[in-house]
Amino acid sequence: MTVSYLCDTIILMEYLTESGKRYHFSYTELKDEYKRLSGLSDNKFFTNLSKLLHFTIFVSYLKEIPADCLLSDDGIIHELVHLLNKETRDDVNKKRLRENWNKILKLS
Repeated sequence: MTVSYLCDTIILMEYLTESGKRYHFSYTELKDEYKRLSGLSDNKFFTNLSKLLHFTIFVSYLKEIPADCLLSDDGIIHELVHLLNKETRDDVNKKRLRENWNKILKLS
């Protein structure tokens, strides 16, 4: 699907869920969001957990990232969820999590 605005053209990608819902997204906007999130300071990066989780889940789905990279004890989603909990927040190696997030979720 392509949507045109004057001289600019935005190419929207479409995907269909198992329940039959259709969703559209712009790969360019997704790449821009990756650049924005990966460019944040550590403090701002880790205070945007809901946005990080949503982006991580969506991009992981599109890139077909294996579940063990996401859900294992050191998995990105698992570690992000630990940051939501006061009792487990200090157990997360934020440096390693950030490095993994930047590497695995990068869009070409």
